Order: sequence, then structure tokens, then C-alpha cells
Amino acid sequence: FRSSNGTIMQDNVDTHFALQGKGFFVLESSNGELLLSRGGNFQLDSEGTLVNDYGEQVMGISGPIRFSRDEKFFTVTQNGAIIDDQGAELNRFMIADGTDLSPLNGSRWMSDNINQLNSGYQVIQGSIETSNVEPFRVMLDLIQTSRGFETYQKTMLASTEMDKQLNQTSRSS
Repeated sequence: FRSSNGTIMQDNVDTHFALQGKGFFVLESSNGELLLSRGGNFQLDSEGTLVNDYGEQVMGISGPIRFSRDEKFFTVTQNGAIIDDQGAELNRFMIADGTDLSPLNGSRWMSDNINQLNSGYQVIQGSIETSNVEPFRVMLDLIQTSRGFETYQKTMLASTEMDKQLNQTSRSS
């Protein structure tokens, strides 16, 4: 797990959000378990609840983030406040950090110790955060590992040959 930021890609979808800085979005699974995710490609379900691709609810400070049928327009500030078209705050994203993260499928994480953050992050509406993996760095690491393996393999072959020669020498004497 790398805690560095990925690149922010603007897609202008109102229910997509990117995080810059520390933290994770908090999700609630169907069994009530709190999960963490940097992936902010959310959508509204049939009841107006903001959910991820797994149907897990996106959590706000005052519970799951929900919109009534007449709340079609909203904006989100950089500190995660969800503002309706009248200027009223409906909820605020719960952004948290966790320790001892255990990976789940779909860029989600489980943690036994989730701590809500009040600063150190920015929520960006209409954007998603892309992967923070640097392909060039990963390729270099792979090449270096492969070369190390080849060196080890050659050393083991040389050791085996030396053992054979030593055994033959000791038999002939």
C-alpha cells in the first residue's frame, strides 16, 4: 500500500469525488461494517443514497449521505461539506484514517482502528483519483528483482558444480 496521492482526473460527474492529501472515504457495508476507500466513483441508488459500485453506503458525519427526490443539485466544498442549491449544509463527508489496513477487493480497506480526520485533505467534486502506481518505477523494480534472481541462480549452479568436483576429487584420492 502506498499512501501517496494519485493523479486527479476531472470527469464532471457530480457524484464522483477525489481526495487529495490524507484519509479515506468511509463506507458502510451491508452488514454494518465500516470500510475505507480512496475510490470516489459513487452514484445514487434508487432511494437517493450515495453508494459505491458494491452498493455500500458512503458515510457522512450525520450518517449515510442521502438526498431527497427534490435535492437534485448540490455542491461539495473542499472540506467535504455537502451544500444544497439553497446554500444549506445537508451533511459532510466522513473522511478518516485507519491503522493496520487489510486490503479488500475493489480498492477498499478494512481497519480495526478508524479515526475521523478534520483536516489534511481536500474533497474534489466531479473528479476521480487515478492509481498512484508509477509504472516506470514498478518496471525498474521488476527488472532489478529479475537480475537478482538470475545472479542467485548462477551462484547456486556454480556451487553445485563445485560440490560435484569436490566429490569427484575426494573419490579419486
